[in-house]
Amino acid sequence: MKQFFIKKEITAVIFIISLVTFSVINCIYSWPFLKEELTSTISTQDIETKMNNDLYQKNSYIESYGFIQSVLGKREFNNFEVIKGTDNMLYLTSQQTKPRDTSIIVERMKRLQDAVENNNGQLVTLVPPDKYLEGKSASLDGYPSSFNNETADRYVQGLKDKGIEVLDYREYFQKSSLSIQDIFYQTDHHWKIESAFLATHELINYLNEKDSLNLDPEYYYRDINNYNQMTYKKSYIGSLGRKTGKLYSGVEDFTLIYPKYETSFVYDMNHYGQTTHREGRMDDTLINPSYFVNIRKDYLSPQYDFYAAYLDYNCSYAKIVNNNNPTGLKVAFYKDSYSLPLITFFSQVCSEIEIIDPRYYDGNIDKYFHENAFDYVFVSISPDLIYEDSFLFYQE
Repeated sequence: MKQFFIKKEITAVIFIISLVTFSVINCIYSWPFLKEELTSTISTQDIETKMNNDLYQKNSYIESYGFIQSVLGKREFNNFEVIKGTDNMLYLTSQQTKPRDTSIIVERMKRLQDAVENNNGQLVTLVPPDKYLEGKSASLDGYPSSFNNETADRYVQGLKDKGIEVLDYREYFQKSSLSIQDIFYQTDHHWKIESAFLATHELINYLNEKDSLNLDPEYYYRDINNYNQMTYKKSYIGSLGRKTGKLYSGVEDFTLIYPKYETSFVYDMNHYGQTTHREGRMDDTLINPSYFVNIRKDYLSPQYDFYAAYLDYNCSYAKIVNNNNPTGLKVAFYKDSYSLPLITFFSQVCSEIEIIDPRYYDGNIDKYFHENAFDYVFVSISPDLIYEDSFLFYQE
């Protein structure tokens, strides 16, 4: 026991010395900027933001801090922003005191449903699983709670009370034989690409059963044997791991899934006026192959976030045209990043998909849904983003 505390004390001393040294170096590094800005009208907050963003050897600092936390056996990181469960999975937390009220969100969803049905379409709500999945995840008792699942429960019940269709993926994965390690990345808040593939399978089943559709009648697009599965060993760190560094989070495998058969798509992206146009196979258009070329070990850079290869990450608006299925569904997705791989796979049973991300879209969403008709409009917002700011439509 004495040796244990000696080890902790030595580690603490080393950390303090390192912190002081790093602070001095960073002040020297930032002094030219500080000297210039102190004579300008820039605010103190802007100076602080600039210094944080341009921190000298920022990644090295993150790794060093993560290493110290790991040596000390800490399961919380950065004032409980990230928690490492006893299952070694990283969990994003926020210090909420109770579940969030969803009544205003539900009313907006009802008004959206009315608008979609006026155009002879259907509204379907998709609820991706939160990483803290009851019965699958390690207990986080004693740590701050985000109340994401409790909020999602209110949201789902409110929607059902209004007669809005809901596909709750939490139920699907809870009933499955998959472990939390099978469903989610250890270092990211997103579900795995494999899970998104299963979710696409479930969505097709749901629509076929609910509306007597005949999507994928030969079970071709839902058969994983018809897809290439390329696993990049020890190559990936997700968004939570980039907060803590690889010495704390670990590095994990990433499996890229794309069709073996011929596909043909047109993909147009518009992000704040910057446009991108691609034509070709799924793995050249809807999946950006550049993420996997000359893979570097710069784990902490978002540029090497393999998950973002699907649909080339988030943008304000995008449109997919499937040249091989001109009579398929015409749908819209109002979504967050959970849906990137799901939309990619689901595009095969569609003729067109239009995509809006409310975090970036600056157009008039009410007007958009009033003027455009779809067979289905899917609203897919993950439990951690069920806030009024994520539902920026039909606010009155």
